[in-house]
Amino acid sequence: MSLECAPMKHCRFPVYPTRLEILADPDLLKRHIPATWLSRGEMAGLLSVFLAVNGTGCSKDQPAASSTRPAGSDLAGKAAIVAPIFEHGDGRGAVGCVVTNPPVFLSEEEALQVITEELAQAGLVLPQRNTQMEGVAIPPRKYEFQLDWVSGEPRSTLVVLSNKSKPLDLDLRDPAKGVAIEFVSASDYISLGGPASGSSVQGLDFKDVAGWVGKNVQEQGRGLHAAVFYDPAARPTSDRQPGSWKQRSEDSKNESKRLLRLQVKDFVDWLKGQGVI
Repeated sequence: MSLECAPMKHCRFPVYPTRLEILADPDLLKRHIPATWLSRGEMAGLLSVFLAVNGTGCSKDQPAASSTRPAGSDLAGKAAIVAPIFEHGDGRGAVGCVVTNPPVFLSEEEALQVITEELAQAGLVLPQRNTQMEGVAIPPRKYEFQLDWVSGEPRSTLVVLSNKSKPLDLDLRDPAKGVAIEFVSASDYISLGGPASGSSVQGLDFKDVAGWVGKNVQEQGRGLHAAVFYDPAARPTSDRQPGSWKQRSEDSKNESKRLLRLQVKDFVDWLKGQGVI
């Protein structure tokens, strides 16, 4: 008897909480602990440690993805709510004189076109571009190198230059819905807190910088639901693979666009969980 493969037409919604549902409601685990577990002292102790480490609902401050925060215009004057970094793509690379097979970066305009197209499918239009976010400044960072007197080896330390902070200009913003977006590209990597290498080779970690921007928006921003996307920085296939370098670069750029769309889709789902849309 042979079986023929056919595409699925319907898929059941999972009965367990999805990742985005957990992000939107960090207290979900605490509310569904079996009573029999709590009756055992050793189990209750383990649970308290687990939730303290993994459950952001145990924090004194409301978590960035908590659904208990007010949505939309109700956020006026309140602390900004920053979405988690939606990880699609490695977001790492390097440029310089000795870098081989470098990643292909998206320009700011290419990325914003992808973002606006994906948001439009969800009925979201962010009309404002390059608007300063009130009260938010991003401090630059740099590596300082010192000689370890024990090992004799050079060691690097990441230093925050708080006295050189610069105001954050948001890439996209809708003041009516209270939604804002920043995209970390190669062109604004340093200005958004990407550590300058000080050598002929510059390492790039877009995901790390996205987290740095989000942290500062969370601590300083007011009245917005915000997301920080990053360049996935997909790499071309190696020189041993068939096809011209131009074609491989184009394929990598298309892959980065696909991964960026996934970041935006996750953000749309997160906004739905927050009650914004």
